[in-house]
Amino acid sequence: MGKNVFLLLDQKITFPELANKFYGDAPIILEASASSGLTVTFAVISGPAVLDRNKLSVTGSHFNLKAFVAGRMSLKPRMTCRIGRF
Repeated sequence: MGKNVFLLLDQKITFPELANKFYGDAPIILEASASSGLTVTFAVISGPAVLDRNKLSVTGSHFNLKAFVAGRMSLKPRMTCRIGRF
């Protein structure tokens, strides 16, 4: 009996550079798109910042923010990290 082979395709996440923000500034609305058209999700992985869906509030300086998109049958999961310095 033969094997089924599935090749997973890469995805690309694109998002604009964050403007400089400081503690006490209005929250930043994060935007990103995936080449697959799937939803991009954000997470604060370290540092002083609070994330509510795609609204980021800066509560200090130097934090790590992650943007990721899940995979599906023909797509690899994709994750990208960026460092915010505010």
